[in-house]
Order: sequence, then structure tokens, then C-alpha cells
Amino acid sequence: MKTTLLILSVIMAVGIYSCKKDTIDLSAANEVDYYSLYTSSNDTLCQEGVFAPPYFTPNGDGINDNFFIYGNPDCINSFDLKIIKNRSKVIFESNDIQFGWDGSYKNDIAKEDSYKYEIKLVMSNGEAVVKEGTFNLVVF
Repeated sequence: MKTTLLILSVIMAVGIYSCKKDTIDLSAANEVDYYSLYTSSNDTLCQEGVFAPPYFTPNGDGINDNFFIYGNPDCINSFDLKIIKNRSKVIFESNDIQFGWDGSYKNDIAKEDSYKYEIKLVMSNGEAVVKEGTFNLVVF
């Protein structure tokens, strides 16, 4: 008989996580599949830099309601995020990687559209990083 065991983990920090399937053979008749969640070393996480998602949905359902830049805060000495609309109008700024945009603009949800982000970072090793790209605000 094969049993699947689900082990739940509570993740308390922003980071890059992987999931892998392993099998424990408890006896010849009883194998257990389990999935383990693990992180890379801090050095590997720092090399990964930051990640910006391609869209977010600020609709209040508790899922993907804010646009965050994901990365390991321990690897970043300084952080500057700007959300830009219409090529030059800055509609949101943050100097805290753990503080994302909730999609609001002038006390209302911003228009469903494509937006530009600009990120300026100084990593813990002193490397200056500039990234820019686009993402979509989706309202449904």
C-alpha cells in the first residue's frame, strides 16, 4: 500500500523556495511519498536578485492583491521602486521591498492596464542593479 503524506510548512520570510518529492520506504508493504520544502543557501538567494510578477489583481480577495518585488531583504542594502504610467508619470514609490503597491491611485483602484516598473538596488555585496519592465493590473 502506498500512502501520500502532506507536510505543511509555514513560510515566514520572502525567499525562493523549491519543492521536491521523496519516498520513504517504511517497510516492503508500506511506502510513503512526501514533499519537502527547502530553501537555497543565503549566498544562492542573493545571487538570484529580485523577481517582478507579470500581473496582479487588486480586487480584495486576499490573493495577489498587491504588486510586490520579490527578493531576499537580507541581500539588499537599498531599494527603490517606482510604478510609472504613461511613460513618465510616477504613481507609486517605495523604498521598502516588503511594501508593495495596492493598485490604488487618487483614492481609487487604478485603471486596468499595463504599467512600467523601475527598480534600483544596491545588493549586500555592493553591486548596483537597475531593472525595469512591465506588468498588468487586472481587475475582475
